[in-house]
Amino acid sequence: MLLVCDAVEPEIPQLSADTAEQDMREGGAVEFTCSSTGGNPAPNITWYRNGVAVTGSRSSVTPPSEKFGATVGTLTWTLTSDDHLANFSCSASSQLNPGSEVFSAVERYRVQCK
Repeated sequence: MLLVCDAVEPEIPQLSADTAEQDMREGGAVEFTCSSTGGNPAPNITWYRNGVAVTGSRSSVTPPSEKFGATVGTLTWTLTSDDHLANFSCSASSQLNPGSEVFSAVERYRVQCK
């Protein structure tokens, strides 16, 4: 008997931020949210700044409450002048096929210096 696994790749994640662009100031914090649905098992969420994976930041992932539900990741980022016009994005990847990442659209923000 052949057992078929119901693994499913995650959908393209959606990225959003909790603040309007004009409110982003140096020293302030912004919370990014990355949401992807349809993955089974729940996908891994990875954050990127200017195409480089972000490490050491406060982030968390909430697994879906049901199979194929939404996996939501949050990233709290403290803004610096180096973040002016930085590109932020996220990806969702299957735990069963780690090389198959799907990326969100890139978001670019203008950080106002103090």
